[in-house]
Amino acid sequence: DQPTIDVLNALELVASAVGNHEFDQGYDDLVDRVIDGGENADFAYLGANVRLADGSPALQEYSLHEVEGLTVAVIGVVTEETPTLVSPDGITELTFTDPVEAVNRVAAQLTDGDPANGEADVIVAEYHEGAGAGLVEGSTLEEEVADGGAFSDIVTKTSADVDAIFTGHTHKQYAWDAPVPGEDGKTRPILQTGNYGEFLGR
Repeated sequence: DQPTIDVLNALELVASAVGNHEFDQGYDDLVDRVIDGGENADFAYLGANVRLADGSPALQEYSLHEVEGLTVAVIGVVTEETPTLVSPDGITELTFTDPVEAVNRVAAQLTDGDPANGEADVIVAEYHEGAGAGLVEGSTLEEEVADGGAFSDIVTKTSADVDAIFTGHTHKQYAWDAPVPGEDGKTRPILQTGNYGEFLGR
């Protein structure tokens, strides 16, 4: 809602993945009021796995930011379960695809050597999806991966080109160093900060 957007603008947020609640009032409300409205978000709202009926992107897929001489790319995706969590009338023209596949597709574009795609020195993935669907607070990374499902895919299948992973949606608190697929001995941070702005993840 507008007060939340105002606070995030005041905090100078630069990028956010859309979550399922961004679609509570429908796609048109998200695009026309939240993103492009008169009192709109000053930050990029990202949804690389949200597609229109013709297969084209429904939202901006990634954003680029210069940080201390480095180009940092942020890729945002939302849970594939969004159609079951919001009113179907507001998203009739949308398809929500596999979020890991979307992150990997965009990460490949950002590291393919073609400047037209926007090259990145660092890639951050923001998943509105996370651990804890079936396990209690305080579980280990290994337990969550063994539980399978969307979070296991995030940990084990997200491209090695991604340097850090922020998650959400499940309202859990964790900060793990997870093995990078195909890179022996290399880890990357995977974290979630609970809910309702109670904590910040760094």
